[in-house]
Parts: sequence; C-alpha cells; structure tokens
Amino acid sequence: MQQLIEDTDEETVVRILANFARGLEESFSKTVQAVAVQDVDTIWKASHKVAGSAGLLGFVVLGGHARDLSTELKADLDFSKHKIASEEFLLKMQTLLAQLATSCPNLKSCL
Repeated sequence: MQQLIEDTDEETVVRILANFARGLEESFSKTVQAVAVQDVDTIWKASHKVAGSAGLLGFVVLGGHARDLSTELKADLDFSKHKIASEEFLLKMQTLLAQLATSCPNLKSCL
C-alpha cells in the first residue's frame, strides 16, 4: 500500500481501497448465496476475482486463500470437497470487511 501511495497520492489510494471494499462486499454477498445452494461456479468466480484484487493490494492472507480455493474449485467441482474452504473464504472476507469498516469508517463516501 505504501508503494501505491508513493506512486500516486493518498486520495487515489483511498478511492482504490473504496472500490476494492465495494467489490469485496459484492463477492461476499454472492458467495454467501452460492454456498447456501452449493453453486461452485459462482464461488469460483468470486474467489478468482478476490484472489487478484486482494493480492494486488497487499491483502496476502485473503488473496492467498482465495487463490488456493479458486485453483481447487477449477480442478474439482464437487462442492462437498470444498465446503470448509468456501466457508473459510467467507470468514476471511467478512473479517477484512470488518477491519476496513473499523479502520476507514468513511470509505464508502470516497466512491
């Protein structure tokens, strides 16, 4: 994140972070619904999207978990084998969203 601030400016970084948070909320919501109905394709799409954006912004724990889940789902679409990892993905997204809300309570106003 620091490198991004140095390469651009704080305002740009905040807007990027706000867009990331909005996308993460959407992915979280879609994944909650997808887990409930065992929709592996939607879980894969969400994990693939989050893997790229979280990794790019330095959220390595979430990005790594999302990348692993995405890879596993692409190789085997049997939801029962990925139920726990999908639920952990939800928990990691929820945790980061809560941390962002606590650290940057006005983030949504930056969109």
